[in-house]
Amino acid sequence: MINSLSYRSPSLRASLRTMQTRIAVVLFVFLLLRPADAPLNAQTFDIGAVSVYGNMQYPVPNTKWGSWAADTAARGSTVETAIPTERWEQMQDLGVSLAHFTIFAERLVEGPENVALKLNHAAWVRGMSLSLSDPVLWDLSRSERRPCQVESPRDFSARSGGTPVFSERLHRGALFADRHMVESKGPNAIAYRADADAGARVSGYRRGGEVFSDLRMRNPSGYYVLSARCAYAPAALSDGDRPIFSVELRTGKGVERFPCSLAQLRSSGSAQSKDLDTVVVEVFLGRIHLLGEIEDGGVAMRIERMNVPGPDPGYNERLRSNEALQMEFVYEGGLDITVDAVYLSDERAFALFNPGHPDLKAGEGDLDRRMRDRMRLLGADSAAPWPALRYLEFSESLAEDGSDLPARALAEILKEIAGTRRTPVRAFVWSSGAATKDSARILNNAASLRGLVSGRYFYPFEESYGVRPGDAAYYDSTYFPASWERGGTHSWVNYQSISDWYRRYAEARRALGIREWVPAMQTHSWLFRSGWPVVSLNDTGWLYEPNAAEFRFHCNLSLCYGATGMMFYQFSSWPGNAAKGNVVRRDDPEYGGMGAVGLLNPHDNMPRRMDTNGEDKWDSTRAFVHGALKPMGERLAKLAWQRGYNCHTLRPDERSPLIRTVHSWSFPERQGLVEDPPERCFVEIGEFADSEGTPFLFILNKRVDSAGQREIYLQLKDPIRRLELLPVTDAPVELSFFAPGNYSLVLPPGHAALLRVR
Repeated sequence: MINSLSYRSPSLRASLRTMQTRIAVVLFVFLLLRPADAPLNAQTFDIGAVSVYGNMQYPVPNTKWGSWAADTAARGSTVETAIPTERWEQMQDLGVSLAHFTIFAERLVEGPENVALKLNHAAWVRGMSLSLSDPVLWDLSRSERRPCQVESPRDFSARSGGTPVFSERLHRGALFADRHMVESKGPNAIAYRADADAGARVSGYRRGGEVFSDLRMRNPSGYYVLSARCAYAPAALSDGDRPIFSVELRTGKGVERFPCSLAQLRSSGSAQSKDLDTVVVEVFLGRIHLLGEIEDGGVAMRIERMNVPGPDPGYNERLRSNEALQMEFVYEGGLDITVDAVYLSDERAFALFNPGHPDLKAGEGDLDRRMRDRMRLLGADSAAPWPALRYLEFSESLAEDGSDLPARALAEILKEIAGTRRTPVRAFVWSSGAATKDSARILNNAASLRGLVSGRYFYPFEESYGVRPGDAAYYDSTYFPASWERGGTHSWVNYQSISDWYRRYAEARRALGIREWVPAMQTHSWLFRSGWPVVSLNDTGWLYEPNAAEFRFHCNLSLCYGATGMMFYQFSSWPGNAAKGNVVRRDDPEYGGMGAVGLLNPHDNMPRRMDTNGEDKWDSTRAFVHGALKPMGERLAKLAWQRGYNCHTLRPDERSPLIRTVHSWSFPERQGLVEDPPERCFVEIGEFADSEGTPFLFILNKRVDSAGQREIYLQLKDPIRRLELLPVTDAPVELSFFAPGNYSLVLPPGHAALLRVR
């Protein structure tokens, strides 16, 4: 170790510079030449940068989502679609370990001009990981496949006949993904016996609050393949063409019946070998078109049978119908058969799950091969020369959209092509947390993402609240369902909603054994009030740019509920039509045209030294990432989340086996500490445990105004136990002991501390 006095020597300083240069050269060569199967940086907690652009500047009319990557470029490049060296240096300076890009689909080609190859190399030599969004794979992952499991009371309200069973054959398929929370040994099918169950029915396809309750597509296309997945003994197939079962679809406009006969079983797929005791097939039952028709002020649904496949693009969009599709399964008899589910799939999803099926749409027979080739070009296979790729982004979705099963099928292909030489690239899925409210629905949505990396997010800093930290109504608006006169216009979607949703989502993940969760942290504004750069934007979800304390609070709240990584959304800025690069005054007529302002200045793509809050955004974010977020995230990644709760609506003594009471005290000027009322104790606590069962407490001060520093008093249930402050971060935190089992913790606004319980 060289002390500060000796380092002042000019000759020693020059020698050190020479040594550092040599070390840097050797390190660069090592990174460049290391074998493809060498491990990438051992990140236990990734911090990602999303919306990383080239040199897009204000005001620039823009018809695409941000500025997509077509190439990499040297320092000083002014190309909008190329990622220059400066952008990588900025991410490294900020502390980002993972870069996310959306690429131009046509630049994914064989050879050295492959944009994914260039981005993989650029990330690899810098010791960073990579996340890519390919419009082709993203579009495919929007495919829709809706399973209606005949054994599940979640999907159907009534069943007569048949026996719920666990079928190993139906469970085993590499591309099969169970819809609900059925685990490996739970019933996953219904067994029907010809001599006992003829005439048995499953009816009452559910609607309302259940997942997949009604078939709402995203536009009035509504083209589906109707199929059923089942297993039977081929030796039991008899001659003839009698019906074995049928599926009836019903709306207020009528009923359509789709039978499955012995002949259809024979022709479904190629697994008809007499050498097998049991074969699994997905039987093609027919094609339908669900149409919305205006009727009595609403949209009714009508079923139309089709003899030809639906048109491209192949996926369905939302049809806002006030009528649900009713479904009934009827077992006719004549063959012992085990039925897994009835499926409604678009053409591409049907092809994805049924390669080689005789009823595939023309041109979809080689879909599996085409997807594997594309994943290889993206750098996801075992032979990738620079395997920096960690995530592939798939379509933003919820379980209700029916895109979770196609995404999970693609995730299985990613595992297969990785082989044993590399860690498989993970399928990453964004989805908005605000769309899921009650615990049962959150549990089902969490289950739908098994096998995927969840990017469920919640943006808390809404312009419509009409308040900022320090305003009198700020906490009323953000922690209570206040009327708009006291704060925001729709403040029922506020910080308290996030706390409740984070807690329920963490509980759902724990119940299902799902650890990974990489949410987006709101670094940006969303101010397009004065119009889109090219066309009018019908979006009223205006967001304001958080100040440093609010951003710190948002990140720490996610850590409190087990986030295993984070994505900063967004890194670069996305143009609105304001002529100014930065508008601080909210009464400025150009404030509403700021667009999505991220961490880089919209005019020169340099770090933002002044944001709309009048703060140095870059330095405050950089200091927080290096000094607190990254070390805290990496420490918590080694612990298991147990429970979490807020202290102003939930009683800690009822939630925690460790804590009896929590109080918060303020520091008003010229007077002593003043205790906050219990309903204003804005403290969040997460409880974790290590592999030996030692408990840890994550304590977060959720106040974010300049007077928000708090002394937090913690009383333990067991006075013999003691708390130890872990020096994980550089945050100015103090822990004091003042009586057995009683401690005080001083936390600045938005800051958090990690305590070990001895």
